[in-house]
Amino acid sequence: MAAKENIDLVNQLFAGFGSGNIDSVLSVLSHDISWESPPMDNFLGGTHTGHDGVRKFISNIYQNLQVLQFQALEFIADSDNVVVLGYDKSTYKSTGLTYETNWIQVYTITNGKISRMREQYDTAAVLAALK
Repeated sequence: MAAKENIDLVNQLFAGFGSGNIDSVLSVLSHDISWESPPMDNFLGGTHTGHDGVRKFISNIYQNLQVLQFQALEFIADSDNVVVLGYDKSTYKSTGLTYETNWIQVYTITNGKISRMREQYDTAAVLAALK
């Protein structure tokens, strides 16, 4: 796929995520997706595999966080990868505490589907809001 088509695919994922439509998110993911977040001792951390793993991950986000702002700020793409720089501001429902972090996500596209997502963000800020 061309770089623009890959960016459009990632934007479809963001649109599904933003609307709360998990099935829309899953429709752009390969069945063997590897969704890799920084290792942490909570629902946000670790690697989530396949549609079932990503569905559980996203469901946990909706259940545990109030996302105040999640914004993709910049896209960089080549033939198989899309790098997205962004910003997240969310509140944990359990503590009422809010975190803010910049993030970077790298999406790998295989046969017209997202087959891998790797992300990094300020885990210290995210964990501090749990206390």
